Amino acid sequence: MSERRPPRTRAPKGPRLGTLRALLLTALFSALATATAQPGAAFVELVSALTRDITAAPGETQTVYIRVRNSGSQAAYVNVDFRDVAFDETGDYKSVSTGHARSSRDWLTGPSEPVLVPGGRTVDIPIEVTVPADAVGAYWTGVYVRPDTTLVQNWNINNRAAIPITVMTEYAGVFYTTILGTGENQVVFGEAYIVEDEDAHNWLQLSVRNDGDLADKFQVRAQLMSDDGALVQESVITARIIAGI
Repeated sequence: MSERRPPRTRAPKGPRLGTLRALLLTALFSALATATAQPGAAFVELVSALTRDITAAPGETQTVYIRVRNSGSQAAYVNVDFRDVAFDETGDYKSVSTGHARSSRDWLTGPSEPVLVPGGRTVDIPIEVTVPADAVGAYWTGVYVRPDTTLVQNWNINNRAAIPITVMTEYAGVFYTTILGTGENQVVFGEAYIVEDEDAHNWLQLSVRNDGDLADKFQVRAQLMSDDGALVQESVITARIIAGI
C-alpha cells in the first residue's frame, strides 16, 4: 500500500523535517519512455548522512566526516562547499547569497581543493567545525557535495527514438551546530485546522513556531477522539522547529 501524502498548503508557520536531498538535473519524458543506464568509468555517490546535528562547547573544534564512494574503475573528483541557507514557513530551505544572524558558514573548514576518489574506493572527507567563544544557541549552514561524474542513460520512447540523457548529482544537507549549555526553545502553537486533499481525505495541520534561538527536533503527537472520549486515530511525526521562522 502506498503512503498518501497530505495536500501542500501555505500555513502561517508549519515546520517540516528537512533531511538529505539529492538534486538530479535531467529531462522529463512521457510515461511511455524507458531508460537504460550506461555507467561511466567513474561514478561517485554519497554514502553517509549529510545533514548533521553537532553539539559543541564555546571555543571547541570538532571534525565531521562525509563518506563518498566511487563505484567506477577510474578516479574522480568531488567538490564540497558551504552556503548560507534560508528556511521558509514549511521548514524547506534553499541556498542564499546573503548571510544571516544564525549562519555558521565561517565556522566550517573543508578541503581547499576538490577531493580525489580513486576507482573502487571509499573516502572520508573531513570538515572542521570551530565554534567561536561567544556563540550562544544554535547555528546552521548548508553543505553541498557535487561529484564531477555523470551517469549516461538512453531514453527509448515507444521503442523508436533513443535519446541520450546525462544525469548529474548534487547532494545538499545542513549542519546544525548547538552550543552546549546555551540557548532555549520558545515554542508557540498557533492555529490548528483541517484541510482536505483531492481524494477527499482530511488532514490535521498545526501551526508552530520557535521564538527562541535553537533548532531542535520535536515529536508532535496528534490524537483524534470521539465525542465519548474514545481514541479514533493517532499520528506522530518528528519535526525540526527552526528559530526565527
